Amino acid sequence: MMNSQVVFQDIESPVHRQQMTAIMDDLEMLSPSDAAVRATFRFLGGKFLADIKIASETLSMTTAFSAGAIGDLLDGVRSKVMDRILIWRSERFAC
Repeated sequence: MMNSQVVFQDIESPVHRQQMTAIMDDLEMLSPSDAAVRATFRFLGGKFLADIKIASETLSMTTAFSAGAIGDLLDGVRSKVMDRILIWRSERFAC
């Protein structure tokens, strides 16, 4: 993990924790260099939940996801947040 802050609540599986940490590292690499990247992953009421926050001078984003299966949660985080970051990057560097 780089500088992102990841909190796990009621997720004990080392494999799941590693997968979530890897996604956050990927998001951090795509984010602005001054960004603070924070995530809370939890298992609550039979669902996996993720709260992702990315903040910098040029990008601010807060996103929440929930899914019944860990794979669905990871896919949602990866596709939706990365898509938003990539759109921001293309707009920023298009000038």
